[in-house]
Amino acid sequence: MLVATAISTGVVIAQAPVVMAQETTTQTMAEQYQPVYEPVTERTDESFFIYPEAGLPRETVFELYKPNWPWNSANPLYREEGPLLAYSSVVGLWVGQTASELKGYGNKGYTADFDILVSYPDASQEVVTATVTVISTMATLTTVKYADTWIDPSSTKVISPANSDNPPEQYSFLLSSQLDAYREQGWNFSINPATGEISVTAPDKAGLKITLPVSMSFADGSDTIVDVVINSGSEPEPIPEPEPDTESDSGSSLGGSSFGGSS
Repeated sequence: MLVATAISTGVVIAQAPVVMAQETTTQTMAEQYQPVYEPVTERTDESFFIYPEAGLPRETVFELYKPNWPWNSANPLYREEGPLLAYSSVVGLWVGQTASELKGYGNKGYTADFDILVSYPDASQEVVTATVTVISTMATLTTVKYADTWIDPSSTKVISPANSDNPPEQYSFLLSSQLDAYREQGWNFSINPATGEISVTAPDKAGLKITLPVSMSFADGSDTIVDVVINSGSEPEPIPEPEPDTESDSGSSLGGSSFGGSS
């Protein structure tokens, strides 16, 4: 379109309008998408996967971001972070643990940040962080023991747990159902599910020994088996410790002579 412009001389000149070019910008996929790993807390002794939010383009690839940690040359997509282990797959992050180390962190567990490199189909990339807390199960953190017990034939005794480390607020005890063979020998049992106290009646025969399995169940769904060793008969007298040898070796003495003496 032409625009007529009047000039003071009275001559009219046709002039084309100026059109401003509009810049078009295209965002990369890394700019368009914001993958998020929500913080995860797991109470488990097993490995597990965590995943980012859905809705990302197909063929998006996730891997551990290697520059941030020492990596295993045999498997570069593998990372150790204290007692936690991580391995990235195409879509998820596998998390495991070294149970013996993790147990030392108790009910607080251990928290680690794993950096994830996200690669999109358009070759753009970004790094996101997955924060993971893993806590050992109550069964792993709790240690309950029963002392070996002796019961006179045809007598009844109540056996209580000898000690308990890190007792949780909620747990219960249950006798194993596989006790028919013991009952056929004349043993009888009952257990208080809240305290773990076991009432045991021994058969009329001495010299029998059994291992009674007691199942402990915890509020987090974990469980463990505690073995209770029970004997029928009198507890043997403890073997006395040997007396220490008080005799001292008599050393040879130098007598009847002196150094530097004259003959």
